[in-house]
Amino acid sequence: MHAPIPEDYFQARHQFRLAAHEHGAEIRSYPVQVRGPNNEELTIDAAIIGSATPDNTLIVSSGLHGVEGFLGSALQAQALTRRMFKPRSATDRTVLIHALNPYGFAHLRRVNEDNVDLNRNYGSDSATDNNCEFQYEKLNAFLNPGNPPSRIRNTLFPIEAYRMIRRYGLPMLKQVIAEGQFQFPNGLFFGGTALCQATRIVQSHLADWVAGAGHVLHLDIHTGLGKHGELKLLLDNRYTTVVHKGLKTLFPAVTVDRHDSSGGAYQAKGTFAQWCEKQREDQSYIFVCAEFGTYNSLRILQALRNENHIHHWGTASASMLYRAKRHLRDCFCPNSERWRSHTVATGLSLLDCASSA
Repeated sequence: MHAPIPEDYFQARHQFRLAAHEHGAEIRSYPVQVRGPNNEELTIDAAIIGSATPDNTLIVSSGLHGVEGFLGSALQAQALTRRMFKPRSATDRTVLIHALNPYGFAHLRRVNEDNVDLNRNYGSDSATDNNCEFQYEKLNAFLNPGNPPSRIRNTLFPIEAYRMIRRYGLPMLKQVIAEGQFQFPNGLFFGGTALCQATRIVQSHLADWVAGAGHVLHLDIHTGLGKHGELKLLLDNRYTTVVHKGLKTLFPAVTVDRHDSSGGAYQAKGTFAQWCEKQREDQSYIFVCAEFGTYNSLRILQALRNENHIHHWGTASASMLYRAKRHLRDCFCPNSERWRSHTVATGLSLLDCASSA
């Protein structure tokens, strides 16, 4: 039997709300103005535990990249069920933010209803920063094919990809593709032309969630990047060595890396982390990306390209789209007992350490 990972967004939300209610948390729900696959209401939900005037706040967020939300949701619900977030003092607060991209979670997409990667949508000046736009334009035909989708074309992806790697080199190719682009609305890693509604919801409520706490530790849960089943904490380069060492002490069993091009990471623009960090220039807001590895980057890119291509091609069959979405889900939440059991156990250990900070 698989580890307790939900089957879909609606089960995930139900489990999260139920666990939060049983924990005694205050639950706040923020509807988005789009609907689920069967016209259901979609919401970003927050569970708040502890002080109304905290000195310290722990934030755990999930589902910024929609289809990546399965593991993060499971960890939040399980940690609530296990009462991990009972305040250690009268000045502690914990905020769990569930499904930052409910549309992507419900529809098995990594992006929102406007094809926007929400983790490229948080910078007001992102669209004017076009350092990689020219190179992305050269790759557009490869990343976002103009031909009808077909199994043969998807099968040819590895050949096309290795041709691009030989031409540009893997580090540069990864950076150009994943940095974020603002030129091709139907393309991969599109950052949008304005702030999206889910982004605005978070930006308008973050100050209330934090409630003026002097110190904030924010864990944002993702899946995909890194070795299969491995957890890595990615910290922005802006933080001092003292902060870096402090996180290594707090999480001794986990690798804490700078969020740079080493180890498969890349520098993105308009990210959730960058926006949160700007709210506190004194580094009292520490944002950490908790990344659980699944498969290699080319396999994930192929799944992203295939799903995006089929999604935007009006003549694609329903069965083809269904297969593409299920494959995308499996790339970010492998249908493997070993992977699920290991990542749930590792993730709960991480949250246990964070709640004890």
